[in-house]
Amino acid sequence: MRSNAELLKDVQEMIASIDPTESESLPVRMVGSDNSINVQDWLVRLADILEETDQFNQSAIDYRSVRPSSFNRPLVSIITSLYRGRSFLEFFLENITTQTIFKDDCELVIINVSPSEGETELIEQYQKKFDNIQLVNIEERIGIYQAWNLAIDRSSGEFITNANVDDLRHQDSLEIQAKALLEQPDVSVVYSDVFYTFFPNLPFEFSAKCGLKTNLPAVNKFNLLRCNSPHNAPMWRRSLHEKIGSFDASFQSVGDHDFWIRACLEGVKFRKIEDTLISYFFNPKACLLEKAVQQKWKAISLLIFIRASTANSFSHEKQRTLFFFRLNCLLLHSMRLKLTFKLQIHIFFMARTSSCLWVYTVQRFVF
Repeated sequence: MRSNAELLKDVQEMIASIDPTESESLPVRMVGSDNSINVQDWLVRLADILEETDQFNQSAIDYRSVRPSSFNRPLVSIITSLYRGRSFLEFFLENITTQTIFKDDCELVIINVSPSEGETELIEQYQKKFDNIQLVNIEERIGIYQAWNLAIDRSSGEFITNANVDDLRHQDSLEIQAKALLEQPDVSVVYSDVFYTFFPNLPFEFSAKCGLKTNLPAVNKFNLLRCNSPHNAPMWRRSLHEKIGSFDASFQSVGDHDFWIRACLEGVKFRKIEDTLISYFFNPKACLLEKAVQQKWKAISLLIFIRASTANSFSHEKQRTLFFFRLNCLLLHSMRLKLTFKLQIHIFFMARTSSCLWVYTVQRFVF
C-alpha cells in the first residue's frame, strides 16, 4: 500500500495536469442528490485530507463467518468481469480477499476477457493463498453481461454480488449485505449508497473522508426508471435468476438496469442498507469519449427498434408493460442527447400505437 506522502504527490501531480477546458472542469452530480463537484475541487479536498491525516494503517484481517451451519457451499458468490484491468487488479484482489467473510463464506469467480499481460499470473498468485478463487480466461471479446452470466453459471453461492475491478469496498461490506439477506427472507436484493472517487486505487477510507456520495432512493417501479438505485455492487439471491432469468447479454450497457426492472415488475422486494459500503471510481476522462458515447447510443437505439417491432405481438399486459419500462429505461440512459425529452413526449402519446410509428419516431429524433 502506498504511503500518504506517495498518494499526496500523485494527487498533486494530477491536479497540476488538469486542463480546465476538458472534462475535469465539468461538474459531476451525485446520483439521487443535488450535490455536484468538479474533479479538480475534489482532488484539492483529497490533498488537504492527505496532508492532515496520519498514515493510514489497515487493521489486521479479522476473518469470520455468517454462513448458516447447514450450508456446505459458499454463502456469497462474487462475480467479476475483467478486461484490460491490470492497473486495478492488485488493489482489487487485496480488497476482496480481506473482506471479513471472504475466507470461509465466499467464492470469487473472475471472467478474464482477452487476458492482457500479467493478469493471469497475478490472479494465480492469489489462488495459491485462497482456494475459493476461480479464474476463467476467455480469449474472444464478450460483453459484460455475457461474462456475468458465465460467472453465475460457474458459481454456487446462495447470494450473488458483482464487483468491478476499479471499485473498492468497505472491509465488512459483504458481511453487512449477507446478514441483511439472511435476516430478511422476503428481501431479494440489497444495495447501498456509494462514495465517488476520481483518483484510482484510493483506499476506501480516504474516499469516505472526502464524503462525496450518492443519495439513492428506495426502489419502486416508478422511480426505478429514473434512477438505477442498485447500480453498483448490490447483492441478490440466486433464486432471483430462477424467477426472471439471466442478464440480457444483448445489452452493451444498462443490462443490469433492465434486470432490476424485470425483478421489480415481478414484485421482488428491494432493501437499501443505510451504511455506505462502496467506493466507486469515476474516470475523469470518461466525458471526453464523445465518439464512443454516440456509437453506444446508436447501438442502444438499434435495440429499441428491435424491441419496438414486437410491441404489438405481446399477448399479456405485463409483457407490454415490461417493454415500455425497458424502452424508457434505455432512453433515460441517453441524457447527452438534447432531444431526449421531446422523444419521450412522443413515446408517451404513442404508447398504444403501432410499432412502425415507434420506429419512425425514434429514427426521426435520434438520427
